[in-house]
Amino acid sequence: MTRTLLLHPRPHLRGSKVTYARQRSFLDDLLLETGPSGVNLAPGAEQNDPLADPHHMNPNPGSRARLFIIEEPDNDDSAVRSIHELRQAGGNARYRGAVESIFEDIEDIHISSSGRCSALVQLCSKLLNPKLAHQFLECNFDRRLVDLFRRDLDLTSSSLALCAYKLCAIGRPLPYILATTALPKLLDISLPLLDVQDDLFAMARAPRLKIAKATQLSIQHILPKLQSMLLPNAHMVKLSPCFLILQCLRTTMAAIQEKGENPSGLPVPFLKRLVNLMLSSNTYREESSTIIGVEASQNLILGLSILEAHTISGGLLTEDHRDVLGSISSLYGLLSVKGDGSVNTISQSIQSLYIRVILNVTNSHPNLCDDFATPEMIDELAAIAIAKFADLSKEPLAQDNSNSLDTVILALGALINVTEQSETSRIIFLNPRNSSPSLLGQLLQLFLVHVDSTSEAHSVPAVHHNVAMGYLAVLLLALCLNSSARAEVKKSLHSRGLSVIMSTVEEFLQYHRKIEQELQPLPAQGDSSGFHIRLQDLIGRIRLIE
Repeated sequence: MTRTLLLHPRPHLRGSKVTYARQRSFLDDLLLETGPSGVNLAPGAEQNDPLADPHHMNPNPGSRARLFIIEEPDNDDSAVRSIHELRQAGGNARYRGAVESIFEDIEDIHISSSGRCSALVQLCSKLLNPKLAHQFLECNFDRRLVDLFRRDLDLTSSSLALCAYKLCAIGRPLPYILATTALPKLLDISLPLLDVQDDLFAMARAPRLKIAKATQLSIQHILPKLQSMLLPNAHMVKLSPCFLILQCLRTTMAAIQEKGENPSGLPVPFLKRLVNLMLSSNTYREESSTIIGVEASQNLILGLSILEAHTISGGLLTEDHRDVLGSISSLYGLLSVKGDGSVNTISQSIQSLYIRVILNVTNSHPNLCDDFATPEMIDELAAIAIAKFADLSKEPLAQDNSNSLDTVILALGALINVTEQSETSRIIFLNPRNSSPSLLGQLLQLFLVHVDSTSEAHSVPAVHHNVAMGYLAVLLLALCLNSSARAEVKKSLHSRGLSVIMSTVEEFLQYHRKIEQELQPLPAQGDSSGFHIRLQDLIGRIRLIE
């Protein structure tokens, strides 16, 4: 007689969509009831069942197989270890099933926005726990998470998915393969997110998004926890879609750069929106000399970091790319400093990042130098160099002033790039400044004061000081491409000004070559060799003129 086994789902599964993940717990229970190979172990199942007859099960009792084979452990430790491994495997299976169920809800094309947001809140709740976040990565769910970044996703869902993505990157480097996969997807969803600077709860309450009240409350409940995890040191910053997309893009691009690669070119629409975003933040800076708001500062730092990563690689420019990069010069207000020359840490970071962007753009695209040859830009960069040198003269080389000198070198480097290529910029240096001497006069005086303090360096600050003097000499020599500037330089130092500057540049070139050879025994390529060639060319041009 053959027995028919009827399978009835449990009550909690009736009436709902029975997915693979949801069936898993039901099938596990069923396995316990039926045993391996479908043998029913429930009470009373042995009646009228031919498998219950021991002779029917195995005609040879001596070779009868047991349902459960129990091996005697060698020692107590192995038994404890086996139990622990079994429990861990069971816990991993339950976790995987729970996360699978959440993803199935998120990916369901028929689910409402509220339902998808609710599922994403559940996912974020799990990732707030570092142990569960580690399990998430071990199961390779991070790749599945990246696949959620689609244009058809609503703003709230996209923002919560970005929270989950950033939680995955806390305390560990973002894998290169994941970063290269995520970058184009993040850029694809970025434009509408950049326009929203309200926090997630305020955005979720917008009637047009049609987020249910219960889901709004769950977002409100989890928001402080997300804030403390994603922004532990920035309590004044709102967790907005704009901030989240910028933060995720910066993290992703940094992961690609760590492998020695430059992120692929950013699309023009994104670059335009990013520059416009920073211009809107910059208006606060231009209206007063006080520090801009913390939230605007964070967005500026993130935006400039993204631009720096983008501009560090050259490449051919389309006309649209050229227009966008040229418009970066409109952000010159970010270079402003207070009257006493002091800036706070955030302002210093913004200032340094912006100068790096200028340096990258003018290095890679000399034809854009005229865009940066404005009186405001030249004045601000020169003011930074002069102010920092003045600060150093108060306690010369007494302490490690590497941060200040780094800023001086960046500012001088940007000025050198623009001055070499743009006659307009050289003329700006000659114009008097109200009751003050011209910028050329101020820079020349700075050089004359410090030139005697350059000597053989025996410390890091001394090396930095000499390097800064080398860059200052290069800038003055580049200004000598203008006949009026050259005449003024020649009159200084008892008519020895030009020769002293020329010899300083030649020494700097030799020093630069020596450092490059020590750091890179193979022949230099790219930026380093290009800089040497530029210096040699500049020296040759001045000698030819003279």
